[in-house]
Amino acid sequence: MNPSQKAILLLGFVFGPLLILFGFIGAGMGQAQYREARGAQAEPQRIRLQDLIEKGPGGNTNVQITDFTFGDGYAVDTVNNAWRTVWVPVFPSGKYLGVSDPRAPAQKLPPFRAVVQTRVPKNAGELETYCRQNVVQGLVISESFPLGGKIAQKLLEEYPDTDLPHCVVIEAEQAPYPRRQIVSLLAGGISGMAVGCGLIITAFILKRRWSTA
Repeated sequence: MNPSQKAILLLGFVFGPLLILFGFIGAGMGQAQYREARGAQAEPQRIRLQDLIEKGPGGNTNVQITDFTFGDGYAVDTVNNAWRTVWVPVFPSGKYLGVSDPRAPAQKLPPFRAVVQTRVPKNAGELETYCRQNVVQGLVISESFPLGGKIAQKLLEEYPDTDLPHCVVIEAEQAPYPRRQIVSLLAGGISGMAVGCGLIITAFILKRRWSTA
């Protein structure tokens, strides 16, 4: 094979896999955004936490929850010791016996049925301030992204009697992704993978042809 042919093969075998990789990442991001935005409308519905727990979000997973109290325990996901995401259980107003309540069982927090997931607080002091608000907007993502892994274990350590698979998970400060953005990511990702596969296949065919010439 001459240098030009080798350069063409190198192009196919290098850029083909890269296109597949970036296409896969783009399509994955599009799918994740679609799962979050599915069932969500542009305007959030204002709903009491008790109603959300009992009836679900209905036809709009974009919610503003009211009439709730934050729990005392929480779980944090960190990167290089820096806070990235925090999960804080929430309880309907008047139904939470915290660690400072004399009626609460010693050293044991009550089970929760809803949890707020947020990236706003970056330390314990900011979390304390965050938990003073009485309205939280976010997307209900329980069906698409249920609690699991180390975060679930941490929450169960704090709230041992909680039925995590049936908890409502609210990703706070998150609006639905624009449909155009989701479609662009999915279409671009799929196209990238298709072109990448085409480059690799073409490179294999040309290599065999030039090797036997």
